[in-house]
Amino acid sequence: MERWKDFIKIQAINILFSLASITTKFVSIIWQEKGIFNWEFIGGAAIYLFLLGIYAVCWQKIIKKMDLSSAYLCKGMVIFWSLLWAYLLLNEKITIYNIIGTMIIFIGTTVVIKNE
Repeated sequence: MERWKDFIKIQAINILFSLASITTKFVSIIWQEKGIFNWEFIGGAAIYLFLLGIYAVCWQKIIKKMDLSSAYLCKGMVIFWSLLWAYLLLNEKITIYNIIGTMIIFIGTTVVIKNE
């Protein structure tokens, strides 16, 4: 049961990291439209750095507690979260290849977590 708790914690960290990644997409759009020297870009970049800082602290805590190989394997789930946010927030197209690849990652992660 403890492994599943760790898995859930690492997924929360992965969600945070994927949100930071999506933030960079929004910041790059602002940069292209308005340039670097405006408050929206600076605020977006600050949010990105803040999210990465929280992620880094949480990631360090989880890898102290969890087996490193399992932690890095679970990190592959960032692909799923990034695809989800890209679809929901950016209206990006998800292909069948994206879905198949994500399912392979999910199945592999589940198998390893169950077998530990």
